[in-house]
Amino acid sequence: MRITANDEVTADGLATVCLVLGEVMAKKMIEKLPEVNAFVNLDSVGKLSYWQSEGFGAEL
Repeated sequence: MRITANDEVTADGLATVCLVLGEVMAKKMIEKLPEVNAFVNLDSVGKLSYWQSEGFGAEL
């Protein structure tokens, strides 16, 4: 998981919250925060999936 935000402390905190919330709620939260972007890769029982917020590539 990679979270980008205005500062490192915010990004780290949001990454922790995303892990606690789970995939569906984390996506909803990230999409509501315009200054935050995320790339998430999940391995659920041997199934790898990817998700990224709309603006994630702009920071790279």
